[in-house]
Amino acid sequence: MLHAFACHNLAELEAELEQRARDEARASYLLARALELLVETARDDSLPLALRASSVDNLKRALTEMVEHSSAKSADALASVTAGHPRLVS
Repeated sequence: MLHAFACHNLAELEAELEQRARDEARASYLLARALELLVETARDDSLPLALRASSVDNLKRALTEMVEHSSAKSADALASVTAGHPRLVS
């Protein structure tokens, strides 16, 4: 009986981890796509200058979000790798 509970808990944990990975991948994709669209808009000479300038302003914020997102993912990955290895943490 205890084994069945443990297996069920592990299955739930695995499902949760898979969902987080999908969510992270989706967030990374959307942030990258936003950057691409903003750059395309800023470079398009056929668009009004005000729109292009606004895209440049938003590009600064989008890039900051992308860097923060990437940094958080890198920090989480590093923490999981170094967990349990005291020599790597110091």
